[in-house]
Parts: sequence; C-alpha cells; structure tokens
Amino acid sequence: MKLDKDQKRTLLYLMVFALILMCITAYIKKDLKENSVYTVCFVDSYMDGPSSSPAIFYYYYVNGKKYENSNYLDSNYDVKVGEFYVVKFSSKNPDLAEIQQDQRVFSTTKIRKAGLKIPKKKKNQFKF
Repeated sequence: MKLDKDQKRTLLYLMVFALILMCITAYIKKDLKENSVYTVCFVDSYMDGPSSSPAIFYYYYVNGKKYENSNYLDSNYDVKVGEFYVVKFSSKNPDLAEIQQDQRVFSTTKIRKAGLKIPKKKKNQFKF
C-alpha cells in the first residue's frame, strides 16, 4: 500500500503529536516523583464520559492557594464524591497532582490542617 503526500503528512503530524504527548507525560511523572509532597484533597464531583474513562474532580490547598485538578477513576478503588483523600503534588509546580485513590482520609485534624472544611451533615427536614 502506497501513501500519497497528504497521507504521509497526516501520519507525520500524528507521530509528532504522539511524541509531544509522551514527552509531556514523562515530564509530569518525573516532576511528581522528584518533588513529591502530600496533602489532603476533597473530591467534589465525578463525570462519566461517553467515550473516555470516568474522571474524578478534586481540590486542595497549597500555601493558602486553592488548586483544582482531576484524574481518571481507577476501577480498583471506590472513590466517593464528598470524601477526603491524600493527593500527591509537585512542590515546584503544585498544579501537577495525582490523587491517591487508595488512601482515604478520616482524621479531622489532618483535614483541617490541610485548609479544608468538613461539610456539615444536612438535617432531614421530613421527620416522621
């Protein structure tokens, strides 16, 4: 099968794009590995995409500044919206983060120390 000029150009663009994507992913993983810091995050939402894996959205604070991030949901863990988890982030670039889906946080002291507030339980307005 021979490729014409347009097909070769398209294939080249796809290969360059894939290479750039691999480099960015490697940089993020390296930065997280070399500059890891841990804190507590709050999972505030979940989205199940039609063509992609489900994603969880969370936020955390570093030096009083709020950061929002998301990761794909690992099917091996039962991450719940409204719960607290450990998050690993880069000390050099706190925007780079990865939630530790297997490490749920229950300690109210750790949650408050991380700058997060514990949501109040809603009262049942319909008592019988």
